[in-house]
Amino acid sequence: MTKKEIEKAFIYPLFSKVVYTLNTLLGEKEMELILKESKNKKYENTSKASSMSEDIYVLDSKNLKSLKQILEQQVKNYTVSFLNYKNNFQITTSWFTNTKKDGYSEFHYHPNAMFSGCFYIKTNPKTDKISFSNFNTPTWLLEPKEHNIYNSREMNFEVYPGFLILFPAEMYHRVKINVSSEERISLAFNVIPVEKFGYKDSTLNIIKCK
Repeated sequence: MTKKEIEKAFIYPLFSKVVYTLNTLLGEKEMELILKESKNKKYENTSKASSMSEDIYVLDSKNLKSLKQILEQQVKNYTVSFLNYKNNFQITTSWFTNTKKDGYSEFHYHPNAMFSGCFYIKTNPKTDKISFSNFNTPTWLLEPKEHNIYNSREMNFEVYPGFLILFPAEMYHRVKINVSSEERISLAFNVIPVEKFGYKDSTLNIIKCK
């Protein structure tokens, strides 16, 4: 194939998973308030795993009202502006995670949610990452000359304070090992569609969920 032919060719990422990222650009005082709120929570006792707050509705706190509004707006941008859905969406559960040195989490997904998100509060931008993996069984296993979003089975995103990522809840993801001596703190949440959606015998009407 010639260079001109390659330039004329089109690639369609058909049935792809849409991941949304944003630098929220919150001010230093706002980030300090969110960090303080995370430190006031009780966490499940774990050893090497990433610890999760016992409170699974942290965004209902009055101290996080402005953050919740920001996250809700970004969920709207993601679902309406990019995915072109007509429905409204609601954040259901939300919780803090705390990953100390050598802490990590295994690959997992979030049931009972359509989308999930993670907002990073305290990280080491040089080393901290969130990793996504394609768990679908391939019929052929080939080694590409160079990995990209079309041929990779695992993809990492560098994370930093103020970074937001939204993704389909069925995507397998994990928290990679924290090699820093500093703890990594984030706020995760789940999202569902609300009001009436579906078609005929697949119609569902969710008024409000908590």
